[in-house]
Amino acid sequence: MYQHFESRIIRSFIRSKNSDFMFSLISILSLLGISLGVAVIFTVMSVMNGFQTEIERKMLGLIPHATVMSTSDRSDEDKLHSVLNTKDYVKSYSVFIHGEAIAISDIDFEAIQIKSFNRDSEVINNKLSLLMSSGNANDLFESSFNILIGKGLAENLNLRIGDKLTIMTEDDNSLPFGAVPRLKEFNIVGIFESGVFELDRHLVFSSLEDIKGDIDFIHGLKHPSNVVGGHAKGAAGMLTGHAPQNGRDIEGETSLDQVLANAWEDETVLPSLVLACERPVSGFHESGYSMMYASHLSWRSPVSPVPSELYPALAFDSLFESKGSKTHLSVLDLVREQLGDVSRKVSFADRAKIDEYATSVREVEQRLAKMQKRNVEETADNTASPNSERPTDGIPNQLDEHTRVMCDVIALAFQTDRTRVSTLVMANNLSGQIYPFLGLNVDHHNYSHSCHGEEFAKITRFWVEQYGYLVRKLGSMQEGDGTVLDNCCLMAANEQWTFHNGAKVPLMMEGTKGGAFDTGRTLDFEKADNDKMSSLFLTILERNGLKRNTFGNSSEALTGI
Repeated sequence: MYQHFESRIIRSFIRSKNSDFMFSLISILSLLGISLGVAVIFTVMSVMNGFQTEIERKMLGLIPHATVMSTSDRSDEDKLHSVLNTKDYVKSYSVFIHGEAIAISDIDFEAIQIKSFNRDSEVINNKLSLLMSSGNANDLFESSFNILIGKGLAENLNLRIGDKLTIMTEDDNSLPFGAVPRLKEFNIVGIFESGVFELDRHLVFSSLEDIKGDIDFIHGLKHPSNVVGGHAKGAAGMLTGHAPQNGRDIEGETSLDQVLANAWEDETVLPSLVLACERPVSGFHESGYSMMYASHLSWRSPVSPVPSELYPALAFDSLFESKGSKTHLSVLDLVREQLGDVSRKVSFADRAKIDEYATSVREVEQRLAKMQKRNVEETADNTASPNSERPTDGIPNQLDEHTRVMCDVIALAFQTDRTRVSTLVMANNLSGQIYPFLGLNVDHHNYSHSCHGEEFAKITRFWVEQYGYLVRKLGSMQEGDGTVLDNCCLMAANEQWTFHNGAKVPLMMEGTKGGAFDTGRTLDFEKADNDKMSSLFLTILERNGLKRNTFGNSSEALTGI
């Protein structure tokens, strides 16, 4: 009604006979101008509303309206589901993990945020699927360690579907190891385009199961102070859980690695591979303990530490040496005969020592026989040559190079199933190693007296990086449907905690051993009823099919691991 009345007034005014021509023209032009302005406003508002709707569709498909975060390390996910499902205003939700990382390609790197979802996530199935410029969002879950990246990131790092992308994150734990960089290689299976520059350049998506992590950080497990405490004996007690004997007579206990080696010795060429990056130490410490304890982790028997190989080339040769000929065997026969002659002329105590030597001779004989058999089998399969070059003779000048070559040998030994057990002594107790390449000019041991200082942190970080190198090496070797790492269990430990108090043993474990262990956790046994390091060793033995009633000071396996 009112609109009709207003229209009559306007027409009457414009057509008024009393109005002159110029006034009527101005009125018409004003009316047209107002109409045009209103039309422009309506058009702009329509465009903006459409743009806003599109932005919301794209951004809120990737970025949630609201995020519920746990205030503790462990959240009650089932309780959260039950609460959200009862809220009418919650249209949908997805569980995810997110964090900052660095994406590294062959040409450049970029800071990113990585979000990890489950297979049934609506974000992946209903939101991200609509934004894919190439590939399929659901390919994220077709195999392990796949990733979806934005178009901006792909262009910046020159990446395409099928390329590899290395993601580096940092775990900052309260261990004396400090911050631990973690690198993992992902397969690019899809590229999305949201139209929002920051999202397309800095946001990537992965599977929740992949990103949870591979390393267990374990706090609070202890050896008795008489096992690993002090300056000179910690290394010997580390894998034995046994207190070394003071005085001239050497006495330890069979170590964890050698218990495993004895169980599998008939299945591989070498029962175990024992390596070191620092020369063994001789003599006696002022505390009365033999310095042999300071540089030997592996013990074949209570009185026989396993010699560590310091030379990478010789370690390699021990895996692939093909000269196990009759000449070798004849020399061994001669040695055995001589040992037999000598043993009849010495005391009972010396005879026990000779028996230890005879055992070593027999082990060499067995190894040569296995190696001959293995070489014949591999020659028939045309696989006699190792898929790796022999390291050069001598010891590398740089400590990091030395360590990484040793890690290469270990990885090769596991890959070729030459052995299934290996230990690597990175640094001795009372280590005299100097690290000038880290800007440090005092030896390792002296820095350990200020274990909370930046210098000691640099040394610890360096050795953790070497451990990380071995982890990545094993993780890159395919074995069946997984990798060699998937079928391993790696442990890195330091027998010293703070100020030479070795009671608490910080350690990391990596690899699931074919599903025997869960990974990606931080476990704290500080206030647990069972906090014995030897209990962990019982668990490791048990999950490798070796049931034992006792080990070290423990008679029960560790739970919660």
